[in-house]
Amino acid sequence: MSEQREANLKRWSELAPGECTIRSHSIEVGILSSTIGTSSGFHMNPELTFCDRAVLLSALIEAIRARGWHYALTDEGDEHLAGVIPSPNPLGAGERFAAEPCDALLSAYVQALESL
Repeated sequence: MSEQREANLKRWSELAPGECTIRSHSIEVGILSSTIGTSSGFHMNPELTFCDRAVLLSALIEAIRARGWHYALTDEGDEHLAGVIPSPNPLGAGERFAAEPCDALLSAYVQALESL
């Protein structure tokens, strides 16, 4: 796992412990579906396989939506740009580039959480 991803996951778990938990041999993320009102916990390998990165991306999207915040994720060639806008405080918006969509959104979400 990259140092940046590891640092962002650790920070996410500190800022929103109900959404992300770091364990010795796994990472647990909770997905609370804002559309159907149910939650599920997913355990991921710390190395984050392709499927784990998809779960992480889904968990981030649902965590952002559950807060009533907005996000955007775009492809910028070899990198992805993600933005997270907290409501009602758009001044705390996060915006980050990364090679993986889940890393871009994770970094932007952590930045927005830190602005609270």
